[in-house]
Amino acid sequence: MNYPNGLTPVEQEVRMERANQDVKWGIQNHDVPRWISILVEEVGKVAQADNKGIRSRVRERLVTTAAVAVAAIERLDRGEEIPA
Repeated sequence: MNYPNGLTPVEQEVRMERANQDVKWGIQNHDVPRWISILVEEVGKVAQADNKGIRSRVRERLVTTAAVAVAAIERLDRGEEIPA
């Protein structure tokens, strides 16, 4: 299926969330262990929403988790020295 800007609606949502994260937090330059901690926290929020049976919240948290993963990849791809 062809999408106007080449991104699926879900990919567009993740990109919008990434933009929102940058506005809220600025550019994040965490090391890999910190990114893992952030991702685990976000996955925990997905599990909490699922345990409560709040499907819309599960989806929302999954989009946020995906955006955090993208932010971590972007950090690595910037090629800057990552602090130990």
